[in-house]
Amino acid sequence: MTLDCEPSPLFRPQEYALPDSLVPLVRMVTGRETIIIIPFMLHSLSMSVFSSVIGPFGGFFASGFKRAFKIKVRFSKSIKSVHRNSLLICIRILETSFQATVELWTVSTAST
Repeated sequence: MTLDCEPSPLFRPQEYALPDSLVPLVRMVTGRETIIIIPFMLHSLSMSVFSSVIGPFGGFFASGFKRAFKIKVRFSKSIKSVHRNSLLICIRILETSFQATVELWTVSTAST
């Protein structure tokens, strides 16, 4: 069984020129002034950076939101964090919208 298919440009390695500020650092490590990377890796990097920077603040935002609107949580101990969890879901929706934006941008630039 053989498969003959042409991979999308998003999954083929491409050479990228670096900003002048990063060239000395990359030259020290790799000996080159450019890097070869799969474009999808840039997409993955943007998603992981966004999630790791925004995601951990979900609890902080929930606490601030509850304090700003004077929301008193008076549930039993088992469902104490209902408001916090709903705000964490809002953070996940924000992350998902960011992901959709990045994917649309990636697809539109790859097809042009």
